[in-house]
Amino acid sequence: MENNEKTPDVTEVEFDSNDGINGDIDNENYAAAIKCIFSKAKTIRGAFCLLLRSHDSKIIELVLWTTKSASNEDPAFNQSMNWEDFSWKIPSIGPLDKESCEKLKSALIEKLSKETIDDIFKDPELNVNSFSSKIRELFEGKLYYLIEFYLEFEPFNKKRLKKSGYEREETPSDANAQNVSMTKIMFDQMDSQVLACTAIVDPVNGIAVSKLEEGDIVEVVISTSSTLGALLADHYAKSNKVPEYPVKNVTMSENGAYIINLEGDGGATCVVKTSSDLRLRAKKGYIYESSISGRNLMIIAGVSIVVFILALILLIRLLIG
Repeated sequence: MENNEKTPDVTEVEFDSNDGINGDIDNENYAAAIKCIFSKAKTIRGAFCLLLRSHDSKIIELVLWTTKSASNEDPAFNQSMNWEDFSWKIPSIGPLDKESCEKLKSALIEKLSKETIDDIFKDPELNVNSFSSKIRELFEGKLYYLIEFYLEFEPFNKKRLKKSGYEREETPSDANAQNVSMTKIMFDQMDSQVLACTAIVDPVNGIAVSKLEEGDIVEVVISTSSTLGALLADHYAKSNKVPEYPVKNVTMSENGAYIINLEGDGGATCVVKTSSDLRLRAKKGYIYESSISGRNLMIIAGVSIVVFILALILLIRLLIG
């Protein structure tokens, strides 16, 4: 980091203590969102929304995005928005810069220990400021330049968390089946995010799951059960496009179901599961199809030989004459 660069004097931490749903902070499952926007003029712009739960110090969700394009900058997008709208709008800041996004995401997750989350909830007024300073310093170290940094802490209660789809009552039968959620997988596998998808069945022109190979392109419908999934689904809907991703691999589970892993947007892995060998709407990815048949190739070769002989006869006549 250059010592002669002037440190931006913008490091804002705000607290949203609205009444009603937000104000019920005594609830056992009291949660909070940490919303952040950071930037350096003409270099990078980024944002993240981090959802935390207090009673078990759990990371519920993290949406982090960076871009090197300011063409889509929206003055109305700011950290004072409610976390639901803020999280939805994060990808709209510009085209994803995968390298810096993955670098900052991994660094941020490493900092989010149980002790750190506990401290944030014990005394938000004091410890959120400390957390903000540490994350700003962390990001500057990873990016190698100073940034403007705005962060807001927004607490809310269990009712609002359940309304957002992140909290539900578990039954005993759910305990094993849902023990490892998609959100947990996302944080266990720090190098990528996992999205549930549904393939489009095409009984006539489709490719059977068992015939899919690495690189084949599969059309999917992205599940909106996660924040990132909802963001991507909304993006494709607004652009009137159908998401289609290349196959990474196809495996089979112990119960005989097919699991198709696809290379999604920004390095995310899209997972499609099907219980049978269905024909899916897809197209071959890496196939070389020659437009010249063997018979045509022989004709072309024969014509080339005749032309060569005629040219040679003409050349000999010119030399003799």
